Amino acid sequence: MHGLTIEQKPCVSDPKKLELVLVGLDGNKELVVRIGAWNGFYFSVIEDNVCPFFNKEGRACFYGYGNSVNRYGYEKSVVEYSIDLDNKMETYHCLYEIPDKRTHCRAYRRSFVPILNCPVLLKALLQSTQVSKISMQDQENDKNFNIEGVTIPEDYKTFKKHVVLENNRYTSYNLLPNNVKKAIDEWYKKQQREKMKIEKK
Repeated sequence: MHGLTIEQKPCVSDPKKLELVLVGLDGNKELVVRIGAWNGFYFSVIEDNVCPFFNKEGRACFYGYGNSVNRYGYEKSVVEYSIDLDNKMETYHCLYEIPDKRTHCRAYRRSFVPILNCPVLLKALLQSTQVSKISMQDQENDKNFNIEGVTIPEDYKTFKKHVVLENNRYTSYNLLPNNVKKAIDEWYKKQQREKMKIEKK
């Protein structure tokens, strides 16, 4: 069982405290309660979803927009917060990857921030089946969600301004960076072609 608490503040754009609560049985079959707390949290990246989820390792997880640490200092980004029954708290700075057609050997890593106003696409990317982790010294670890592990829904271009997000210049899908749009559109078309082949059989 898990739960979530977000500190209430008068201004929705102020940093808050996020608490994840995990309840379960330890190795001795005794009931334990674990609470993870993080400062510098702003809001849920999925506006209508403030429910944590369990990952494959049984950790209680939540995606939020908050302060993360990189080599340049603090920045606001999409962060995965998690805690397990051993009381180990983790945070990951989340990015998504699109293939580099020129080299075929690496992928461009992009911030989720420009697509926070594209909730359907955002949800799909966060459910990628191809996820890699990169450990960083003296900063948060990265978690990369590869587009080639994503099933893109038909309504992926849907735009909905996040109620809390301020000063985001990406006010429609068409305003996203061209290489991002191209990679997503091409992957969607490829999925549709494969779907049609299966349907014809």
